[in-house]
Amino acid sequence: MKSLLRTLAGLALALAGTKAGASRPQDYDALPESAPSTRARAASEEQELPGARVLHRDTRLGVPTFVWVSKSAPSTAPASLRADAPYARVAPAAAARAQLDALAPLYGGRSLTQLGASVSRVSRSAQGTSVVTLKQEIGGLEVFRGSVNLLLDKQNALVAVSGHLSPDLGWGNSSPARAFRLSAPEAASVAFADLTGQRLDAGLLQPAGAPAGRYTRYDLASYAQPLEVGLRIPARVKPVLFELPDGLVPAHYVELNTGAQGSHTSDYYAYVIGAKDGRVLFRKDLTADATHSYRVWADATPPYQPFAGPAGNDPIPHPTGTPNGYVPALIARNLVTLDSAPFISNHPWLAEGATETTGNNAEAYADLNAPDGFSPGDPHGQLSGPAEFDHPYD
Repeated sequence: MKSLLRTLAGLALALAGTKAGASRPQDYDALPESAPSTRARAASEEQELPGARVLHRDTRLGVPTFVWVSKSAPSTAPASLRADAPYARVAPAAAARAQLDALAPLYGGRSLTQLGASVSRVSRSAQGTSVVTLKQEIGGLEVFRGSVNLLLDKQNALVAVSGHLSPDLGWGNSSPARAFRLSAPEAASVAFADLTGQRLDAGLLQPAGAPAGRYTRYDLASYAQPLEVGLRIPARVKPVLFELPDGLVPAHYVELNTGAQGSHTSDYYAYVIGAKDGRVLFRKDLTADATHSYRVWADATPPYQPFAGPAGNDPIPHPTGTPNGYVPALIARNLVTLDSAPFISNHPWLAEGATETTGNNAEAYADLNAPDGFSPGDPHGQLSGPAEFDHPYD
């Protein structure tokens, strides 16, 4: 095992170079770089289901990632998807599970119970709509990014489903003891080498306190020599399953917060390290500080409240209340610079280096072509200059 770890750490160092004090590693995800699976190719002819429409499908995995459910489902639709389905009197979680099971044909014909999905969160708005989140667990292990969000209307009728659950159920028959060749400290050591360019003997990582849920924390042993770039806080590690086109693979999810001695800054990254071969499956910078400028009809000062329309706020309500042909004049737009508005808890929308209006929880585009939803030919907003969306209105 020690020889395997030395080989993996050496490979990570060769690929990463010396990173201490160098530029930050780029985000990485092994899934988008993988070839489509046989299952995905077979799913190219999408399964149809009355009352539901697949708006987006992951071409590598062959599973829907966004499904729109019609409120006027035809009589041929599953009974639980019809408008007269009696869900208003049941809890949102139960309504969500029943209606998602009705979409099973779109997900390979498997029920939520078979897929290992359970309700993890229910959010209900002041208007009465609900979002129910289900997460996936197979063989006692969390599936990394294996979750779906279900939007329900006031009557608990399903409106839309985003996300997906892995159809790979064979993992439950596997032996974690045989599959997890790398231990949690060894996975943290590989991630540390990838992030900092420094070797770190996994034997120097010792548990820091009792496990918290699925996580175990690891810190440098008290007798370890100080590192040029060290851990600012203990590393967090938990076992997961990572989805690739050919199925689920055992892995460790690792969080590292590292910094050089005497520095006031640090790097905070999340990793997924393969537990069989130690390869980096996922790398994500958990810090973001990127501002962009937008030419918009909104206040020029915080909180940058949007105007009621291109004519500003004054013409609303109508000045006379009578249909007299009144047409308000357009007003000038303001150029505002921000990474997030104060009323959304300072969560940046666009990542540093973004070139179009696709970001955190929202995607802005012009829906010019059929069908409804994003499709080929629908344009996103594009940069007009460095970190700036300042286009003329014509």
